[in-house]
Amino acid sequence: MEDQLELAMQKKFTALQECLAEMKTSIDDAKKRYATEVTLDEKMMLVDGCFILEFLYRYRTSKVRKLKASALLLVDKT
Repeated sequence: MEDQLELAMQKKFTALQECLAEMKTSIDDAKKRYATEVTLDEKMMLVDGCFILEFLYRYRTSKVRKLKASALLLVDKT
C-alpha cells in the first residue's frame, strides 16, 4: 500500500515538474500580453492556471448537478 502511495506521489511530483518546465518556456510570451511591464514566474503561472482549472471544474460540476436535479424533477412529475 505504501509503495502505491509513494508511486502516486512521485507521478504527481513529476507532472508538476513538467508543468513548471513548460511554464518557464511561456513566460516571455505571457509578459507580452500585458500593457505594462510585469513580474511573472513559472510558479505563479502554474498556481494561476490551477486556480482557473479548479474554478471551471467546480462551475461545470455544479451545472451538471443542477441539470440532473431538474431532470429528476421532470421525471417525478410525469
